[in-house]
Amino acid sequence: MAIGLRPGGDIAPRGGEAILAFTKDPNWLARLFAARGLGRRAGTDAARAALIELSRDSEARVACESACGAREPRGGEIFAAYAELLGRKETFVRCAALRAFTRGDASQYLDVALGAIDRGDADPDPWVRGDALVARAAVRAPTRPRA
Repeated sequence: MAIGLRPGGDIAPRGGEAILAFTKDPNWLARLFAARGLGRRAGTDAARAALIELSRDSEARVACESACGAREPRGGEIFAAYAELLGRKETFVRCAALRAFTRGDASQYLDVALGAIDRGDADPDPWVRGDALVARAAVRAPTRPRA
């Protein structure tokens, strides 16, 4: 994590800025860890845009991590990017995309979420169909925060 000095002289973390620099790294492993770090910051516009870009990465493990790493994905654009992952040939990427619909505010984007889940239901792989079933239940009955 990169650090800097605040005007008062104390140390201020700037991890998000440093992580963004690794999203363009030619090494797939650096991009994978960038996706993992950005997933913790998915609430910011810059992190969300970088996660969308990483979901389109040619390396399947990076694309998978962009969906797995997002703890609380927010916004229709990121869910549309995860829906695109269902077109990938790798089973683990398709499963990760469907699992992303169980987190965040996917229930607010029912057209995108249910369209993706319908594609998962029709997938020939039983693991993907199982994750589609779980995603459908999560989107239809989102959990409410405890008081």
